[in-house]
Amino acid sequence: MRVFTHPVVIQPEQIDILGHLNNAAYLAIFEAARWAVLTETGASWDELAALGVSPVILEIDLKFRREVRLGDTVGVESSFRRTGPRRFAATQRLVDAAGKLRASAELTGSFFDVRTRRIIDPPEALLGALGLGEPAPEPPQVQGLGGAFLYADDVDALAAWYTLHFGLELQNWGSARGIELPSADRAPAGRKATTTFALFQAESPLPAVRTGRVNFRVPDLDAVLARLMTAGVRTERGGDDYGRFAWAWDPEGNKLELWEPALLG
Repeated sequence: MRVFTHPVVIQPEQIDILGHLNNAAYLAIFEAARWAVLTETGASWDELAALGVSPVILEIDLKFRREVRLGDTVGVESSFRRTGPRRFAATQRLVDAAGKLRASAELTGSFFDVRTRRIIDPPEALLGALGLGEPAPEPPQVQGLGGAFLYADDVDALAAWYTLHFGLELQNWGSARGIELPSADRAPAGRKATTTFALFQAESPLPAVRTGRVNFRVPDLDAVLARLMTAGVRTERGGDDYGRFAWAWDPEGNKLELWEPALLG
């Protein structure tokens, strides 16, 4: 994996009232380093404009390690890797002359068509400029648990029980009661990862053996459905009110919900 280095000298306008590098300036420095990579690899602004496609950032995580002050000479080390057909990730490290880490950024990006204003498959020229021309790994079929849903004879009583025994403050969602919990996995489409737990009021008496509905969050619904159908799995496409949905049935008849969240923007 190629590592690109971009030198930076900290300027007075980048310093905050405390006498060190302003937190917002880190974003500008990391961005300038990314543009420098494209310049270094021969992808000029005019060439990007001709392609009509540009890399865009969906998510970025900054970590501040050591103080950076006026006049410091530092370097930004940037490396890129392909994480899917339309996705890439980058690691950027701000280091001083002694090689000590001052700050770092982990980001997820995609490829944006400036005419259609949509995320698209990237042109080979842009992949080559970023060093991402190698074949992309197949995206995982499941990235995390989107939610767990249970049906109840008495949704209010069951919600109160979960609040009492587990501290889950379920919100009133009309006929349902639910909560969005933080998730450790990386969410697709630049979203903050959450897992929903919800209770739904049953429309008729439930059997003694309960069944639930499990929602899997997936990065590429079409690809997942194609693989399932090729394997002979029963599937059904759904709507797109809150992203894109489809359903599949396992060998015992349990219904699985597949969800590809809508892109932010």
